[in-house]
Amino acid sequence: MEIKKVNAAALAAIDAATNLGLSICISVLDSGAHAILTLRMDDANFMTIEAARRKAKTAFLFKCPSHVLALIVDKVPKLSIEIEKLPGDAMMIEGGLPIVENGKTIGGVGVSGGNFEQDLAVASAFIEKMSSEYIIN
Repeated sequence: MEIKKVNAAALAAIDAATNLGLSICISVLDSGAHAILTLRMDDANFMTIEAARRKAKTAFLFKCPSHVLALIVDKVPKLSIEIEKLPGDAMMIEGGLPIVENGKTIGGVGVSGGNFEQDLAVASAFIEKMSSEYIIN
């Protein structure tokens, strides 16, 4: 991922959060699950940094929105026990989305600071900006 494009997408997410009256943290991970960007807005709760990172990591590692993993676990409760054994600190709530380019997951974005729907909306704003910079499938 090109950092200029990630920065532009992060600014779009911050604009979306500001329009919703939120103070959020956004975390972006690359294809090695390494943090390449973490931004915390003024007045964002101290826990938002870790929550955003965990949502991004969940979306990247499982190649699906973080909250979709919760739906899968609801259908197969035994899977929850197995997920807890894996390294990665899965966070199965709204706000984490995989970053996909040409059908390949190349990273993840996580947002924390609003309610579940707001975090997902802000993460979606990030993905929308990235998709205007990349062709994302």
